[in-house]
Amino acid sequence: WEHVQYGLDQLSPGDTLNIMAGEYNEKVVVSASGTANARITIRKYGNDEAVLDGTGAGNDVPMLHISSKDFITIDGLIIRDNEMLDAQGILVDGGSDGIIIQNCTLYNINYSINATTQPTETDNAQPIIVYGSLGNDAISELQILNNEIRNCWTGFSEALAVNGNVDGFVISGNLVKDIANIGIDVIGHEGTSPNPATDQARNGAVTDNTVFNCVSEYATAAGIYVDGGKDIVIERNRSY
Repeated sequence: WEHVQYGLDQLSPGDTLNIMAGEYNEKVVVSASGTANARITIRKYGNDEAVLDGTGAGNDVPMLHISSKDFITIDGLIIRDNEMLDAQGILVDGGSDGIIIQNCTLYNINYSINATTQPTETDNAQPIIVYGSLGNDAISELQILNNEIRNCWTGFSEALAVNGNVDGFVISGNLVKDIANIGIDVIGHEGTSPNPATDQARNGAVTDNTVFNCVSEYATAAGIYVDGGKDIVIERNRSY
């Protein structure tokens, strides 16, 4: 039980994985689904600092990957130091329903180890990214709540984004700061879903977030951006 991935591989519906204090140099994949009545919870233990650190952890781009898994809660983890082309902190994709990402801290999710490198449009990093990548199976009941994302060189990408076939989501209470491009983005029509009719994040709310110092020297940055999304409520945020 000294490795987070081993713990993840033991989970069944209704289980909770408590990760005790430590720095875990791992990139991990959630390998089981919960159910609506028996969620799987992956969380720090009590007040411990449970850290997933990408230093020397291999060439996979996401630090934590949820792919076509349902009713998973990620709670209170620190995810940091993933520095590589297309680096990701938490990736949710496929047809994952009922995912909650809350109370996590993500930083140093960078497209390069060299801050002076001028990025091109193919240089990207994404601390929290949700890709609805199945044409006829939307990601739904998604909640991204009360996380802190800071100090990330995202190239031409964003700190927190939902993209493609995502139908029903809440992004609320997050602190997003000191990002080298866009803070929060709701995206459509980039070909993430193979079905053009479902290729846009929709029916979502972006509320009560604080977003600041999202400044780019090479692109048109933004605090909160709807880039092809549909039917989005944005209210009670602070962006500066």
